[in-house]
Amino acid sequence: MRATGSGLAYNSGRFATAVGVLLAGFLFSALDGDYSRVGALCAIVYALGALPIANAHTGPADRMTSGIVDCQSHLFFPEVIELMRKRKTDPLVYDRDGTTYLKMGDWLRRVPPQYLSVEVKLASMNKSGIGITLLSNNDPGPEWFGDDGPAVAQVVHDSLASVIAKYPTRFRGLCTLPLQNEATASAELDRCVKKLGLVGILLYTQPTTRSR
Repeated sequence: MRATGSGLAYNSGRFATAVGVLLAGFLFSALDGDYSRVGALCAIVYALGALPIANAHTGPADRMTSGIVDCQSHLFFPEVIELMRKRKTDPLVYDRDGTTYLKMGDWLRRVPPQYLSVEVKLASMNKSGIGITLLSNNDPGPEWFGDDGPAVAQVVHDSLASVIAKYPTRFRGLCTLPLQNEATASAELDRCVKKLGLVGILLYTQPTTRSR
């Protein structure tokens, strides 16, 4: 199998025994305040992408087209968009002149319908020859939501797990934790791994500064 953008090649299962140690070490580093080790996350992601892939297929959209692994890809989930529509402070979502916008501080971005479409994501994967994608929620991460972060993380991860359950041979999940609260981040990580079957962590930014 091959990880896109990495220039690395490996055999399926070679890294499986090291995944647990790498993941634990990276999480402890993150919770101790060192958020700069994105390279370590990439190593974990590449390893996790090599985990065995189910042979069952439900149709053309769910068929693995090759051994290429996309080690990081985002999707907006409708449940999270609707949650942000109800907010009065950033991050929030609103519509203007038929266009949906996401506001995060000084950053304003459009959210077209295709950004929420699993079918569009799968079509893009098939066109690029990508067999499996490690998927996470698009910005903002739970660290943007302050005290609401743990609840938002649960909505994000439940939505992500639902997509993976529908297309188990095409997606693996990366959780985004509410690192502004170590206890709840740890509890949510346990839930993500033990209940939802997610396989890694994606860090967006520093909870203390929310810098991009």
